[in-house]
Amino acid sequence: MGMINLGSSMRYGPTGKKRKNHLWSATKTKRVVPHTMGKYKPSTETIQRLQAMKDFDKKYPSYTGESKYTPVADESYKKDVSKNFTVAIGYNKGGYQVIPNNEIKHIGK
Repeated sequence: MGMINLGSSMRYGPTGKKRKNHLWSATKTKRVVPHTMGKYKPSTETIQRLQAMKDFDKKYPSYTGESKYTPVADESYKKDVSKNFTVAIGYNKGGYQVIPNNEIKHIGK
Protein backbone atom coordinates (compact mmCIF):
# COMPACT_ATOMS: atom_id res chain seq x y z
CA MET A 1 0.00 0.00 0.00
CA GLY A 2 1.31 3.48 -0.91
CA MET A 3 2.11 6.29 1.43
CA ILE A 4 0.21 9.58 1.40
CA ASN A 5 2.31 12.68 0.91
CA LEU A 6 1.06 15.14 3.54
CA GLY A 7 3.77 17.69 2.84
CA SER A 8 4.15 19.65 -0.34
CA SER A 9 6.28 18.07 -3.02
CA MET A 10 6.92 18.91 -6.64
CA ARG A 11 7.74 15.32 -7.60
CA TYR A 12 4.88 13.49 -5.88
CA GLY A 13 1.19 14.36 -5.58
CA PRO A 14 -0.86 14.26 -2.37
CA THR A 15 -1.83 10.62 -3.07
CA GLY A 16 1.81 9.54 -3.48
CA LYS A 17 1.67 9.17 -7.25
CA LYS A 18 4.69 10.54 -9.08
CA ARG A 19 3.94 13.63 -11.12
CA LYS A 20 5.07 14.22 -14.68
CA ASN A 21 8.26 16.24 -14.94
CA HIS A 22 7.37 18.24 -18.05
CA LEU A 23 4.94 20.34 -16.03
CA TRP A 24 7.79 22.09 -14.24
CA SER A 25 9.89 22.92 -17.30
CA ALA A 26 8.40 26.27 -18.27
CA THR A 27 9.60 28.05 -21.36
CA LYS A 28 11.76 31.06 -20.68
CA THR A 29 10.61 34.47 -21.88
CA LYS A 30 12.79 36.18 -24.42
CA ARG A 31 14.87 38.99 -23.05
CA VAL A 32 15.01 42.33 -24.86
CA VAL A 33 18.51 43.18 -25.91
CA PRO A 34 19.48 46.49 -24.24
CA HIS A 35 20.93 48.07 -27.38
CA THR A 36 17.61 47.68 -29.24
CA MET A 37 15.38 49.10 -26.50
CA GLY A 38 13.61 52.35 -27.43
CA LYS A 39 14.73 52.30 -31.04
CA TYR A 40 11.44 51.18 -32.60
CA LYS A 41 10.51 53.32 -35.58
CA PRO A 42 7.03 52.84 -37.02
CA SER A 43 6.70 52.45 -40.75
CA THR A 44 5.26 55.21 -42.93
CA GLU A 45 2.11 53.13 -43.46
CA THR A 46 1.56 52.98 -39.70
CA ILE A 47 2.10 56.72 -39.33
CA GLN A 48 -0.36 57.45 -42.15
CA ARG A 49 -2.95 55.10 -40.67
CA LEU A 50 -2.68 56.74 -37.24
CA GLN A 51 -2.98 60.19 -38.79
CA ALA A 52 -6.08 59.10 -40.72
CA MET A 53 -7.61 57.83 -37.48
CA LYS A 54 -6.92 61.16 -35.74
CA ASP A 55 -8.45 63.10 -38.63
CA PHE A 56 -11.54 60.89 -38.59
CA ASP A 57 -11.97 61.39 -34.82
CA LYS A 58 -11.74 65.17 -35.24
CA LYS A 59 -14.29 65.15 -38.06
CA TYR A 60 -16.72 62.72 -36.35
CA PRO A 61 -16.38 63.01 -32.55
CA SER A 62 -17.70 60.20 -30.40
CA TYR A 63 -20.96 60.47 -28.47
CA THR A 64 -20.16 61.01 -24.79
CA GLY A 65 -23.71 60.82 -23.47
CA GLU A 66 -23.69 64.45 -22.41
CA SER A 67 -25.51 67.15 -24.25
CA LYS A 68 -25.70 70.86 -23.66
CA TYR A 69 -29.43 70.64 -24.39
CA THR A 70 -30.21 68.04 -21.70
CA PRO A 71 -32.25 69.65 -18.92
CA VAL A 72 -30.79 69.39 -15.43
CA ALA A 73 -33.19 68.06 -12.80
CA ASP A 74 -33.97 70.49 -9.99
CA GLU A 75 -32.85 68.85 -6.74
CA SER A 76 -32.82 71.90 -4.47
CA TYR A 77 -35.91 70.62 -2.64
CA LYS A 78 -33.88 67.74 -1.17
CA LYS A 79 -31.89 70.10 1.06
CA ASP A 80 -35.06 71.67 2.43
CA VAL A 81 -36.68 68.30 3.17
CA SER A 82 -33.55 66.82 4.76
CA LYS A 83 -33.46 69.65 7.33
CA ASN A 84 -36.54 68.09 8.96
CA PHE A 85 -34.93 64.67 9.51
CA THR A 86 -31.80 63.13 11.01
CA VAL A 87 -30.08 59.76 10.50
CA ALA A 88 -29.24 57.81 13.66
CA ILE A 89 -29.03 54.31 15.10
CA GLY A 90 -32.46 53.58 16.50
CA TYR A 91 -32.98 51.57 19.72
CA ASN A 92 -29.41 50.17 19.72
CA LYS A 93 -30.28 47.74 16.91
CA GLY A 94 -27.31 48.57 14.71
CA GLY A 95 -29.24 49.73 11.65
CA TYR A 96 -29.53 53.38 10.73
CA GLN A 97 -32.96 54.99 10.64
CA VAL A 98 -34.31 58.28 9.39
CA ILE A 99 -35.91 60.02 12.36
CA PRO A 100 -37.93 63.26 12.36
CA ASN A 101 -36.38 66.14 14.30
CA ASN A 102 -39.28 66.29 16.75
CA GLU A 103 -38.53 62.71 17.93
CA ILE A 104 -34.76 62.98 18.40
CA LYS A 105 -35.15 62.76 22.19
CA HIS A 106 -36.59 59.21 21.81
CA ILE A 107 -33.71 57.76 19.71
CA GLY A 108 -32.06 55.56 22.34
CA LYS A 109 -35.13 54.68 24.38
